[in-house]
Amino acid sequence: MRITRKIRLAAAILAQERLADDKPQFILDLYQQRVVSRDQIYAACMHFGYRWDARKNTWYQAWPHWLEQACRNRDRKTMKGWMQ
Repeated sequence: MRITRKIRLAAAILAQERLADDKPQFILDLYQQRVVSRDQIYAACMHFGYRWDARKNTWYQAWPHWLEQACRNRDRKTMKGWMQ
């Protein structure tokens, strides 16, 4: 099976997670042996909060929308108090 940049980077992300005890090569070996599928590797990365950016050809860590909104609201309240 062909190992693309997307799969290689996804394996690196999974290997660096806090509870991971394997190296990226181990994950790639499982993929080549067809123990895990490409979709399972991608789903695991997305579970940890990463999204694929096809334009930049890389994974990025996306914040949950509710957290982004909470930060925006906090910043607005801070700016209102500062400007008065």
